[in-house]
Formats: sequence, C-alpha cells, structure tokens
Amino acid sequence: MIKNLSKRNDVIERLTMALGSVFSTEYNFLLVLYYYMRVFVYENVAFIAPSIYEHDDIKRGLLCLLFGGTRKEESVNHRAKARSEINILLCGDPGTSKSQLLQYVYRLVPRAQYTSGKGSSAVGLTASVARDPDTKHLVLQTGALVLADNGVCCIDEFDKMNDSTRSVLHEVRF
Repeated sequence: MIKNLSKRNDVIERLTMALGSVFSTEYNFLLVLYYYMRVFVYENVAFIAPSIYEHDDIKRGLLCLLFGGTRKEESVNHRAKARSEINILLCGDPGTSKSQLLQYVYRLVPRAQYTSGKGSSAVGLTASVARDPDTKHLVLQTGALVLADNGVCCIDEFDKMNDSTRSVLHEVRF
C-alpha cells in the first residue's frame, strides 16, 4: 500500500511538471489532474481487500466512502468543515465477503470503530452517563458512533439489531 502511495505521488509530480505550463488557467489544470487521479484510483480498485476477488462495484463504493464526499457548509462561522454523510449498506447472501470487507475498512481507517449488531444497544452505539467509582463524579462514556466521529463506523449483522437500537441511528447527527 505504501509503495502505491509513493507511486501516486510520482504520478502527481510528473503530471504537474508535464502539464503545468500547457494550461492557461489553474482550473483547467486541476480538472485534468482530477480526471487522471480518478482513472488511477479506479484502475487500482484491486488494492481494496486484495484477498477478495470481484466485487469491483462494492469496492468502488467503499473508495467513495473513504475518499469521497463534498464539504458540508454550516451556517455557524466557527465550526470546522465536515464531510457530508456517505452511508453504505451491504446486503447479500451469506458467504459473500460482506464481513471481510467491513473488517478491511476497519483496519484501513485510523479513526474507525467495529461493532456487531447482535450485541449492540442504543447506549453502546451513542453514549451514556455513569458515575465514576473512584471520584464519584458523573462521566460520559462514549459509544461506537461517537468514537468514530469523522471516521467510519462499521456495524456488522445489522439485521440482527433490535428495532429500538436501530431507531437510535435515525437521531444521531454529527
């Protein structure tokens, strides 16, 4: 993976050197650079979960999850810019590598959380308030969705989750 990132940087440098003086505006140059980067990413979709063959459309969707999205503009001036929500739901027959793809994304992303829908509760996904036994102060215990803020939260076995737990996901906003 590291070798491919350095290869990508080499491609960007070569394109900048070769095409930088050809275009009259920086905008046109950025359009061409964007096109070549898209081609490079789509040609190298095999680097996403290389042990899983085929499923190229699913892997492209995961690439869009990891690198895609538009900036979300908030009306509050002092808030940081955040990525728009990109949600992916993988449905399919048993044994079609859904869990393996989730595990790969979980291991790839630095700020990711992995949980199973079987044992998840609404509190385990969001947050709860508990009393610290040592200091007797109230502390906030964060759940998987809070820990994965500006990252990826992978929920496996989503169909086995309780309806009340699933309804909590509609109310979560970051």
